[in-house]
Amino acid sequence: MIRSRFVSYLEEVFAKALQPPHAQTFHEVLFFSDVANVKKQIVGSPRGAIHTALSNPVYYLQCKCCILPSPESVSDTLPDVSLTYKLHRECGKHINLYDWLQAFAAIVNPTEDDQAHQDPTVQ
Repeated sequence: MIRSRFVSYLEEVFAKALQPPHAQTFHEVLFFSDVANVKKQIVGSPRGAIHTALSNPVYYLQCKCCILPSPESVSDTLPDVSLTYKLHRECGKHINLYDWLQAFAAIVNPTEDDQAHQDPTVQ
């Protein structure tokens, strides 16, 4: 007798207090049914973040030396990794490493004479 009354009391309390999540107001804020979309929003896109970091380093570094007039332009103040990435993006399917190195050197040291300081080991 006491047991059945206690069980019915619990059923009554739980029926009032424990509503299904979708019956609550603004349940969309806390509960999601599209798992793939939630994973996409939480995990993010590492490829896009890496591309942004390399092509526009001012986005993450927040320094004034990396500000460029256009996204395609290059400057000697960019980090070396960003500079090589931009030069890589300018190349086609195949990259001539010597030309890539010379383009990098021309950007990093624009005042040097090409003939005066040619490194024989690079040739």
